[in-house]
Order: sequence, then C-alpha cells, then structure tokens
Amino acid sequence: MGREQGLKVIPIFRSGAGALPSAEALRRILAQDLFAQDPFSLTGPVLADADFFGRRNNAIETLRQLQSGRILSLFGLRKIGKTSLINRIVTLARDAGTPRVAMIDCSVDAFNGLDASAALKAVAKACKLAANHGYAHISEAIKRTDADLVPVFDDLWKKGPVAPLAIVFDEVDYITPSSPNRPHWKTDFNVFWRELRVVCQEAQRMGFPLAILVSGVSSQAFRVESFDGIENAVLHFVPEGYLAPFARDASKSMLKDLCRRCGLILGDAELESVSSTC
Repeated sequence: MGREQGLKVIPIFRSGAGALPSAEALRRILAQDLFAQDPFSLTGPVLADADFFGRRNNAIETLRQLQSGRILSLFGLRKIGKTSLINRIVTLARDAGTPRVAMIDCSVDAFNGLDASAALKAVAKACKLAANHGYAHISEAIKRTDADLVPVFDDLWKKGPVAPLAIVFDEVDYITPSSPNRPHWKTDFNVFWRELRVVCQEAQRMGFPLAILVSGVSSQAFRVESFDGIENAVLHFVPEGYLAPFARDASKSMLKDLCRRCGLILGDAELESVSSTC
C-alpha cells in the first residue's frame, strides 16, 4: 500500500556508537530498497486491478456484448494488452456471475496439438465445465475423459434457459494455417470453425445465449475467402475487430501512477512528452 501511495520506509541499521553507515553502504541500501522491485518488469499480462490502466470502459462494454451472445474479435500486436483485457473481462464476469466463461488458451500444447475433431470435443468439455462451475480453462477440460463428462453441446441445450456462456479463444494464432509449430492446422482450421459455426447456429435455434471472443495477433486467416477452393467457414462469422492503442489521457494517468510507485515526479509537460513519444 505504501508503494502505491508513493511512500517508502527504509530501515537503516546503525551499529556501535550509532554512526550512520558509510556513503557507499548508504548508496547500496538505497539502490536495493528503492529499486529492487521493478514495476515495469512484467513478463506476462497484468492481473492485479492496480496494474490495469486505460481500458476499463472497453472491458465493461465487451462484457455487455458477451452477455448478449455476440461474436467478437480482438486482434493486435503482441504486448498491446489483449490478454490483460481478457483477464479483466473474466474478472468482471465472475463478479457479475455472467456470462460463464470457457477459456480456450490456444497456446497450450495439449490443445493446439489436437486435430479439429478432438479440439472441438475439448472445447465442448470446457463449455460443460463452465456451465456447471461458472469458469473453466481448456487445460482442465483436456484432463477429463469422455466418461467423466459428456463431451457434446447437445447436453447444454437440454438445460433450458440458462445464463449466457462465452467461449474465449486467446492466442488463436496457434490454431491457424500459419501456426508456428502445428502444420496440421493448415487443413484443420477450416474444419474446426465450420463445425463450431454449426454449433453456434444451433445455439441460436435453441435459444441458448452463446458468445464467442477471438483474440490473436493476425486476422489474416479470418479474412481470406477460401482454403484450397473451400469456402472459409470463419469468414463473415467472426468479425474483424482490433484493439485500439491507449488513449493519450490514459497513458498519462498510467505514467502518473507508476511514477508514484517509483518515487518519481513528472510535470504535465514531461508526461505529455513521454506519452506522445510512446
């Protein structure tokens, strides 16, 4: 809490007659205690609410659309904040109790190594778990055997009117024709999305509120008209949407907060300069 308020308490040991440590020792203590924690050293998406900046309205609006059963996409450069936004949406969904979320992290090797049929079955398992528990991750669903969980979407329709269910595909590039390590998705990509499109159409007919959110770097596979002469099943099914960069005011707000944590002070002119440069 002190760090977030711009405060830092540093204990300094005074031995003997109570003399202060040497100048070199003081510099070492200050360097270690003031700068040992680097708030910029993030190797993955942010999770804490205090680290989430600039896209709170985006998260709320996306949540509302998923609650309405919409199909959405978030494409954008790496490190632009896609997964951080998804994490925020999932947190909001859990707090609100809706929609239930089946998280499909396509970078999980146990998932992207599956063929189209097995991958769709794994997604069905994740959806069934999410329907029962409010949230499920694909890695958890893959561990379940067919005997443990009926892996068909038909079982969901039988529940009747229920809270919305959102299937979130993050790192979707791992299951596209340009997948970096799974060449079988050159052919399985179209098969997978064709079958999933049928599921979504059936969900609409059954009055089941099913939403989809797709997130990745490249939208190319979602824009081409066909693969080997076969219509691209995902074309016109998943809209082409992009995550916009931070607004200037949001960047300045983030800088102010991070500066407080580091014990730094930047004036408006300096904040404007850093924001515009970034």
